[in-house]
Amino acid sequence: MLSSLSVEAARPRETLLAFLTTSCAPCLAFWKMLRTRPPETTLGVHVVVITPSPSMESQRAVAELVPAGTPVHMSSSTWFAFGVSKAPSFVLVQSPEGEGEPWDGHARVLGQAGAETPEDLVDFIRSWRAANASHTCETFVPNPDRTTFCG
Repeated sequence: MLSSLSVEAARPRETLLAFLTTSCAPCLAFWKMLRTRPPETTLGVHVVVITPSPSMESQRAVAELVPAGTPVHMSSSTWFAFGVSKAPSFVLVQSPEGEGEPWDGHARVLGQAGAETPEDLVDFIRSWRAANASHTCETFVPNPDRTTFCG
């Protein structure tokens, strides 16, 4: 059973960038999670789905999978900027309010990982928050092959 993170525990400027595609079989569990339970309830954070650019991903297929109200950003360059090479992958960022979109370079990366199940994702978010609660980071070098933290 998927456990939930408390919305109250979420920092108001945290955003989970969910790098998903419509054709990846492991992504289906995450698309289903987004459709059946609000991400703010399930994960305790605001979620933005990041797909490859429209030249590589079907806009129609994305529209069929993404739940109403969940923002989608279709940009392969965002995948490259965050070092994401496979889906599903997730990046938890914290950004100042009013400073633009979290993928536009205004965000501090709290953690990044590929998750196999929604339960793994909940565990990653908890560990990223714990690892970042006691310090701030100035730089981040992403490593898409393992869970990473700022530091």
